[in-house]
Amino acid sequence: MGQLEKKCIGCGKTFTVSAKNQVYCTVECRENERRKRHAEMYKKRKRQKKVSKVKEKKEVHMGEIATFNDKAKQMGLTYGQYMIFLQTEKDREERAKIR
Repeated sequence: MGQLEKKCIGCGKTFTVSAKNQVYCTVECRENERRKRHAEMYKKRKRQKKVSKVKEKKEVHMGEIATFNDKAKQMGLTYGQYMIFLQTEKDREERAKIR
């Protein structure tokens, strides 16, 4: 049985294998590739979390708008009119505290 030579997927050097499933020439080469893979996975997870947070925040915000819009319709107002109404009520309360 002859020595089997493979090309390292990390650095591209040819090496003689000591096991059939060996794909890296040295432990250092394997560790370097592992670090690269983990860095890529970390970046990917970070992007996914950021996207999901933005999506979640947008859904919550849209839910708030819908709630305000429903309350405005019950009062016979538009969304803009209702927001002005809320602001004037808030201003009145603040002025009452000052007196």
